[in-house]
Amino acid sequence: RMNECSVVYVAQGETARLQAVESLKTLRPFLGSGTNVYVIGEKIPGTIQVHFDDERRGDQGGRLSKISMIQKILETHVLYIDADTRIRQDITPGFDILSDGFDLVICPSENQDDELFWHLSDIEREETVDQLGYNPLQLQAGVFFYRANSRVWDFFEAWRDEYEKYNDQDQAAFIRALDRVPLKIWLLGRPWNGGAIIEHRFGACRK
Repeated sequence: RMNECSVVYVAQGETARLQAVESLKTLRPFLGSGTNVYVIGEKIPGTIQVHFDDERRGDQGGRLSKISMIQKILETHVLYIDADTRIRQDITPGFDILSDGFDLVICPSENQDDELFWHLSDIEREETVDQLGYNPLQLQAGVFFYRANSRVWDFFEAWRDEYEKYNDQDQAAFIRALDRVPLKIWLLGRPWNGGAIIEHRFGACRK
């Protein structure tokens, strides 16, 4: 099964490259020999470098590259992981959940209710809630597994469409895309993003 799996980082700029190198050191012990690691952006030894024809000009933080990654990754079971992470325990159960038939495996954000989309502009936050008609569960899109089937392809297209409405952060666009293209989702607990399994050093790539 592991030769059907891959891991993807987006690392644009020297700070992100250094963070991805350190993350990769902690990831390697938990990967099978047939698992490819892709890096969109900087060249890192032992990984497959990915480029887009338009070079994603002005792509602050690599968000557009992240949203477009399904176009470049060959494997069917994919883990996207932010560069400012450190892997502390086995991550292969996420791939197993995909094999059981789920489309997306992801953690909820700690920011809910009054802190929902706190990092967005007032306009995008308010228009997102108005579009949905309810306060959604905010998901943490810095670590997630996906299965590259037709539904997920449609979701990524919707995600890009929603992102380009504001060209800011990607989390609210992610939720709006899910509203347009529902997926079969497995929710993971906090240890998978900022906890005992995957440590997330939020904001380290921006320092």
